[in-house]
Amino acid sequence: MASKASNVTTPSVLAFASVQVDSKNEKVWGSWISMERDLGFTERADELEIKLNENRWGKGDKLGIWLNENS
Repeated sequence: MASKASNVTTPSVLAFASVQVDSKNEKVWGSWISMERDLGFTERADELEIKLNENRWGKGDKLGIWLNENS
């Protein structure tokens, strides 16, 4: 399991890649958000929910920039 020692965990990177492949897949988004909450990254999970909602309405920006800013 991923540890909290790193701000960006390997599962987070994999979830990010999954969203890049299929950005409309809400199961992937939901899994990523749940995982971040389970790891104790509630602020990141909240930000991901915002990104999910932006994506739903076609206002999503580049997630790569966001991931790099939060690493």
